[in-house]
Amino acid sequence: MRCRWERRALALAAGVLACGGGGPFTPDLGDPRTGETAVFVLRTVAGEPLPAAWIANEDVTITVRADTIRLRSDGTGTRVVVEHVAEQNQPVAPERSVQASLEYRMSGERIEIDLTCDDVILQLCVAPPHLLGVRTRDALELDHALNYRVPLRYERVGR
Repeated sequence: MRCRWERRALALAAGVLACGGGGPFTPDLGDPRTGETAVFVLRTVAGEPLPAAWIANEDVTITVRADTIRLRSDGTGTRVVVEHVAEQNQPVAPERSVQASLEYRMSGERIEIDLTCDDVILQLCVAPPHLLGVRTRDALELDHALNYRVPLRYERVGR
């Protein structure tokens, strides 16, 4: 015979699972039925405030001006980056904007982000995950980002 508290615990667990508690839904990102999105903006690269060089070598320096990650509660999202690209033999350094869709997974506070590869010409895509780190209610702290200086610190904006 089960104790009264055991029956209550089992009923509560069944209710959470019936309401979608086993999926990618995370309360701080909102309800997937409403399409609510959490927006994170890049504030620092390796401790330096923006604009900051996040890729640099003898041929090119790429300075990030803005980077915004939007995470939907269904495990998808988008990323928009504005960069200044200075190549050694190019007199004018162009600015470019790149947008990518993404998918992410959570394991506790750890987040893995896979960026969609849109390079259909050269097939220069690297296998995911592309960004790894910790997500809290108010920030993303990415400690692994292919080719970029880390950590990348994002702050959550709006609610």
